[in-house]
Amino acid sequence: MLPTWLRRAFLATSVMNVSAALLLLPFAAPVRELVGVPPGEHALHLVTIAMFVLVFGVAYGYAGWTGRADELFVAVCAAGKLSFVAILTGF
Repeated sequence: MLPTWLRRAFLATSVMNVSAALLLLPFAAPVRELVGVPPGEHALHLVTIAMFVLVFGVAYGYAGWTGRADELFVAVCAAGKLSFVAILTGF
């Protein structure tokens, strides 16, 4: 069983990832512009990124809802979040 704080973190991250996935879809260009996200170059790139973000969001939600997550899943999640922060810091 996951600790309560980690379950809450997974549930919050799930909401953020699903929201970000919707924001990355091509039809959300006006919303991206409103919140200051750079425009996408090609719709295929946006949809591909949105798909990966959505898949992780659903996985985070499942882990938070059930309270179970494999150690490898938690490690991959942590690596993904840290790499995202590194990319944002680098740019």
